[in-house]
Amino acid sequence: MKKNIMIKQLLLVVFSAMMLSFFGCQGKAGTGEQSSQRGEPVIIYENPIYDEASQTFTLTVSSDSTAGANVTYSLLEGDSVIMSNSDGRFSGIPPFDEGYNVTLEAQWDDTTLVRTVHIMDFVVPRKAVEKMTNEQLQNLINSCDQSIKRGTNEHLTQGVKLTIRDSKSVPPRMLPEVVTLIENGVWKSIEVINIEYDDNNLITAITLKPVGEHVDIDEDDEDLDY
Repeated sequence: MKKNIMIKQLLLVVFSAMMLSFFGCQGKAGTGEQSSQRGEPVIIYENPIYDEASQTFTLTVSSDSTAGANVTYSLLEGDSVIMSNSDGRFSGIPPFDEGYNVTLEAQWDDTTLVRTVHIMDFVVPRKAVEKMTNEQLQNLINSCDQSIKRGTNEHLTQGVKLTIRDSKSVPPRMLPEVVTLIENGVWKSIEVINIEYDDNNLITAITLKPVGEHVDIDEDDEDLDY
């Protein structure tokens, strides 16, 4: 009788061990499947918003495919961390023409992933100005106006696109170089052919041509017998 009871108890222990092992394997398989189905984290962001009163920007970022992770967002200037948080809301950001890096660190129990994106548009918006005419700009350039030479004229955007027509020499790429050519007598003057503007009447592109261009003739060319 006692022997039968012992056999039953032994069988019960073995059965219990088998069930624990089975469900334990099922649990591990489920964890692996969840890990394999995890997507790649992506940083989602809106355009920075400028606050004129504080002269700073606010930025809101979020992320995709980070369910179940502890998430940390950081705003960086180059490699230097300026501020970090877990909700992706940044404020009091100074203007910076070169833009900022934003990193996302998503940490799960079994892994940590880091993603980085570079965000521009931290430039203070320019106010609207009265539209400058072709003749007005032409007179400024031909008089070698210092605001044109230094690129500080309020009617010009940064990096104005410059197109030169009917020039026999290597054309300048920037407007200050045009002023230098006039100062050095390489060009007697210029004629503004066309101007392009943005929504605030700021000049974004200029097409002009030189007047009275002086081109040095190579001495070897003078000796050629045509």
